[in-house]
Amino acid sequence: MTASTSNNQPTINLNLYATLSSYRPDDQENYPIHPGLTIAELIKQLSIPEAMGVSVFVNGETVGKEFQLHGNEEVKIFPLMGGG
Repeated sequence: MTASTSNNQPTINLNLYATLSSYRPDDQENYPIHPGLTIAELIKQLSIPEAMGVSVFVNGETVGKEFQLHGNEEVKIFPLMGGG
């Protein structure tokens, strides 16, 4: 879990994996958000292309793109993998 920044803006601990690592922000351990930010908005903020499929976990639970963040969450974003 993360703490809020000094100005009391909520933050999240953000982890991007595999091919998404190039979209990591510098402040991923204390990434500032506004309360109510959705996963879809976060993905857009990070400039991850909409066409790129992702799987998102918040505090170890799978969530959809409309899930709202409030701060102090651990967010992990993985690219979708295919195979056969």
